[in-house]
Amino acid sequence: DEETGDVIGFELVTNTDLPDEGTITVTYDVETKVAGTILGNKVQASADNALDGVDDHEVRIVDPCAEVTLTKTVDDEQKRVGDTATYTVTASVADHPAANVVICDQSLPEGMPVDLRGIVVEIDGVRVDDLTIDVEDNGFAVHLGDLEAGSVATLTYTAQVRDEGLQGQSVVNTAVLTSDTLEDPLRADAYVTIPLDEPDISLHKSVDRDTIPVGDTVTYTIEAAVAEEAGEVLNVTIGDASLPDAMHIDM
Repeated sequence: DEETGDVIGFELVTNTDLPDEGTITVTYDVETKVAGTILGNKVQASADNALDGVDDHEVRIVDPCAEVTLTKTVDDEQKRVGDTATYTVTASVADHPAANVVICDQSLPEGMPVDLRGIVVEIDGVRVDDLTIDVEDNGFAVHLGDLEAGSVATLTYTAQVRDEGLQGQSVVNTAVLTSDTLEDPLRADAYVTIPLDEPDISLHKSVDRDTIPVGDTVTYTIEAAVAEEAGEVLNVTIGDASLPDAMHIDM
């Protein structure tokens, strides 16, 4: 090419006679410059006393595979009904840029709604507000565009535990990252355990007198109480195994 000085073709005169079943091998390197194109390459061989031989090949030129790590955390791994969980998704790009990066999160149940208006996106510590965010049901997809090598993108959002049916479960929240320069999607999980709300029992023990002569009987009273609106307590058992052997309980 006269403008760039690049070699875009060649003709090699070998000055060699090729015997029956003989071969000549020519090896050369080609530098690819434009991703997203098809490199077509056609080769031709000729000889004084033979028909020309022709072969061709195509190579798809792509961007180098990016190296991206994806992590997901939650502010507290245990939440009760009514609590709000804050999730943070972090994507870190290593040596090669990542093209057309999208982070999706569509795994939380309807009983734990995401605050879709409160999604905060930062790239290299700077908040970005002009991104495209697709919303579907209780999930979303954030289109981050192209991320340069060394960039760190962070998504922060909240979800409130509203469904009492989630009690006793561990809710997994999965983030998925895709990019045109990744061979496979990346996934990262965060878990929140929602324990059963067990009513608290208060226990009070009293005695009819503090001082007794030997041979007299002392009366103990134990009261177990459940707070108002705390729910029903089932199969209550009260035990006392603290008295010495010299004090026999009248059962």
